[in-house]
Order: sequence, then C-alpha cells, then structure tokens
Amino acid sequence: MLITSLMTGLIAGVLLANQIPINSHLQKSVVSPFKTVIIAYSVGVVFLIFLLSIAGQNLFVSSTVFSHQPLWLWTGGLLGAVYQTTNVVVFRKIGAVQTVVLPVFGQVLVSTAIDTFGWFNSPVVKLTGIHLIGLFILIAGLIIAVGVSKQSEFEKTTVAKILDGDGTLTAERRGVWQVTLYRIASIFGGVSFGLQQAVNGKMGAAVGSPLQASLISYGISAIGLIVVVLIVERSVLPSKETFKLSKISPWTFLGGVFGSLAVVANISNVPHIGAGRNILLVIIGQFVSALVIQYFGLWSSIKKRVMVPQYMGVAMMALGVFFLKF
Repeated sequence: MLITSLMTGLIAGVLLANQIPINSHLQKSVVSPFKTVIIAYSVGVVFLIFLLSIAGQNLFVSSTVFSHQPLWLWTGGLLGAVYQTTNVVVFRKIGAVQTVVLPVFGQVLVSTAIDTFGWFNSPVVKLTGIHLIGLFILIAGLIIAVGVSKQSEFEKTTVAKILDGDGTLTAERRGVWQVTLYRIASIFGGVSFGLQQAVNGKMGAAVGSPLQASLISYGISAIGLIVVVLIVERSVLPSKETFKLSKISPWTFLGGVFGSLAVVANISNVPHIGAGRNILLVIIGQFVSALVIQYFGLWSSIKKRVMVPQYMGVAMMALGVFFLKF
C-alpha cells in the first residue's frame, strides 16, 4: 500500500509537469489562454464523467453536502483555473524548468502557512528550526536554478526589439522587468495551486469520492473561466482562422486528461500518506519531468540543454521541501 501511495504521488507530479507544455502547445491554435484552459478543463470533465461511469458512481452528490459545508470548499476549481491559466501564459516565456520550479516555491510557501496557522481547519504544525533551515535551502536552490539559467528566448527577443526601438539602457531594463513579472506570476500560480490542494483535500473528505470531488472541482473551473471569457472576450469559441481540428495533433488535448488524473491522484493520496509527504512526492515528480521535458524538447517545446547548476538548484529545492514537510 505504501509503495502504491508513493508511486501515486510521483505520477501526479509527472502528469502536472507534462500538462503544462501540452496546454501551451494548444494555445498556439486557440490563441487565448483562457479559452485554451476552458478546452483543457472541458476534456477533463468529459474524461472524469467517463471514469465515474466505469466505476459505477453517481455523477451528482447529495444536496446535503452543499448545505452543510463552508463556501470556501467550492473555491478549489477557481484556484486551479488560476494555476492552469498562468502556466499556459508563462511556459513559452520562461521555459519548462522555471515554469515548474517557480510555482513549487509558491506552493511550498502557502502550504507552510497553512500548516503553521491551521487554515482550512487543518491541524496546526509548529514551525521549527528545521523548517526554517528547509525554507532557507529552498530559497537558495530557487536562486541557483533560476538565477544561473541562460537568458530565456523571450527575454532575448524582447530586449532586442526594445533596443532596436530606442537603444537605451532603460529600454533594456524594461525588457528584463517583463520577464521578472512573468516569474512573479508563476510564483502566484503556485500559491493558487497550493491553496487548491488544501481545499480539494477537504472536498474529497466531504464528498467521500475522489472522482466526484475532482469532477466538482473541474466543473467549477470550467464555469468560472467561461464567465470570465464571456465578460472579457464576449465569446468562448476560438477563432475559426486559427483553430482547425484537422491541423491539431490529437495529443494536444491530453492536457485536460493529465490534469484531471493528477487531481484524482492527489485527493486519493492525501488520506493515506498525509498532505506533506504527498506534496513532496508531487514536487519530485514535477522537478524530474521538467528537466526531461526541457532536455528532450518534449511535446513540441523548445529543446534546451539543462545546465549543471540547474540540476543542483532543483536538488536543493527538493531537499528544502523535505526538511519543511518532515
């Protein structure tokens, strides 16, 4: 049972890491990041309904679940939508490794806050000296993994274009600041993901079925994004000029499948090994997958050599998470 739980956590991390470049590739045809995530979530909803049918479970939960639970229990889907949309936007700007590493930093920070302050009715875990050492190692690893990375292609292009315009140092700094904002947005996406894991864990306990809880989470995500797109873009349908099914590879729609399976895995795993250990396993799965994706250029992503300091930084971050969660 323990081995199964360990593998489940690692697989969840692998699925999440691979979902990011797949959805990013889908955006090339859809253009809008919001509409891209709507498609991914719609695929995930259909897939979860299929799994529920195979498992012989009801698609709908008892109305008493809705009336006897706090309102924040239903925000997991919205938090997940923020995380997924952010990933779609930043992936092609800062690369595979940073798109995984930076959200992990935000995820660990918020999960530490949840443990320390007992948010979402979670048991309070006192912040000890070992935890602070882990946080220091985590930050140091982040600086190494991100700071020593080669300048991203987006950053190079942005700076070049701006310098062609006026050739000033101020313009160059503006280009670098754009990349910095993408990195900050990525960390914020990780915060949303960390909050989602806590909320979805409570959702799974309240509903009593990981599949039903995942379907609720994904359904709320899709509805929330549809409302946003209707307000901002007035239509949820992608442009006919750019979105042609005949020209899109079938694997492009796997992002929603991978994401839904990851949600199911996380909700199922937490009761068996605890939130802390599950987070650690998910992060390790994400780290390893991000390095592989970048090295081989999987899912039509940009193939880039992984530098030795990046390996060191990722390893330090994993060690920091270990100290924080154990």
